[in-house]
Amino acid sequence: MVKDQPGNAEYEKLRLLTIFIKLKKPFDQL
Repeated sequence: MVKDQPGNAEYEKLRLLTIFIKLKKPFDQL
């Protein structure tokens, strides 16, 4: 994967946000 591609930081942010939501969901059900 090329690190200095334009929009790569944006993709990384979106990926981390998706992971965060997946981790957060079970706690919302408590």
